[in-house]
Amino acid sequence: MISNTTITGRLVDTPVVRETPTGKQVTNVRVAAKERRLGPDTVRWVEVEQWGDAAARAALHLVRGQHVTATGLETAKSSINSKTGEPQIHWKLVDAEIDYGPKPLAALTDERIAGELLRRQGAEREAEAAA
Repeated sequence: MISNTTITGRLVDTPVVRETPTGKQVTNVRVAAKERRLGPDTVRWVEVEQWGDAAARAALHLVRGQHVTATGLETAKSSINSKTGEPQIHWKLVDAEIDYGPKPLAALTDERIAGELLRRQGAEREAEAAA
């Protein structure tokens, strides 16, 4: 089954670029996306694949825990879990485009955190002055 799909979630790992034997760059990242229709705590793990310049940018700018939205061709492959023996589905977005969302605070530098705090304090002061 193949269809164009958009998912939103957080990166499970920091992306790493690798090269194919022909020299093309590719990166695969896993995204944990909530599957609300199956229950409030159900998570679908989706592998997102990017090629070329997009793969290099992903490895340079994305970090574990970062919020992302990815759109691509969805594929599903069934397999058997080697530990439990139960069937499982491996979800993948191929030729995906990723929109970068906010990074977790732990990934930000001290300078960026200080700047963000100052921005938020200024916004709070403006809101208080307007009230």
